[in-house]
Amino acid sequence: MTNKLVDMTLGISEQAYAVLQGLERLQIEVPNGTIAQTRAWYNGRERGVVLSFNAVGKGKSNHQFNISFGECRNSDQLFLDKWEKYTGFSPPTIADFTEEDYANRQYFEYMDIKGVAEKIKEMVEEFCGVVV
Repeated sequence: MTNKLVDMTLGISEQAYAVLQGLERLQIEVPNGTIAQTRAWYNGRERGVVLSFNAVGKGKSNHQFNISFGECRNSDQLFLDKWEKYTGFSPPTIADFTEEDYANRQYFEYMDIKGVAEKIKEMVEEFCGVVV
């Protein structure tokens, strides 16, 4: 953490920002009726990003799909988590992330930005039910 008044990185790891840049280059679009939100994700020393998706009007109005990623707390690997919850449009918190979700965590080598971004694209396509 820096001593700056304004930290434009929001404390997010450099690898997490690199994944965001990789996702931007993939130009992933979600279908109409799906709301996508990007937020900072803090889990102890893990400082990453969470992407949340809500499919409005498709029988999933309270269904939220979340993907979090960042640098692991005890290594320089990247982690990738996914989980679902049913709370509408509220931002997810660590309380929404279960031990079972944590057990399904995927790991990627240091700076495997392309691998993480492509896996996220697959997850989004699966949730949306279409190739985007």
